[in-house]
Amino acid sequence: MAPTTTTATTTTAPKAKVGRPKKTSGAEPTRRSTRTITPRTIFSTSAGVTKPKAAPRKRKTTVKDKVVGAAKKVKGTITRKPAVKAAGTKRMRGTDGRGAKKAKHIKA
Repeated sequence: MAPTTTTATTTTAPKAKVGRPKKTSGAEPTRRSTRTITPRTIFSTSAGVTKPKAAPRKRKTTVKDKVVGAAKKVKGTITRKPAVKAAGTKRMRGTDGRGAKKAKHIKA
């Protein structure tokens, strides 16, 4: 009779799946932004001091600004001109730059 050898059987753990996880039924997958948010700074030459950048200036919009801006936005949509549409949006939000220039005071 031939000698018998016993071999030990080892169970291997399932391999880790590579790639995207499968969608779960009925649940919406979580979407995360890949952008990192960094504060806006102005670098000063004196001793490496940084100070925060000023926020964009906005003015108080009136009802007229809202109506004119909406009309511009519609006009830009119909004529397929994105610049006109963007100008209407800016007008409605008060970031169009109207009233930004101040008159210089003349000393007599």
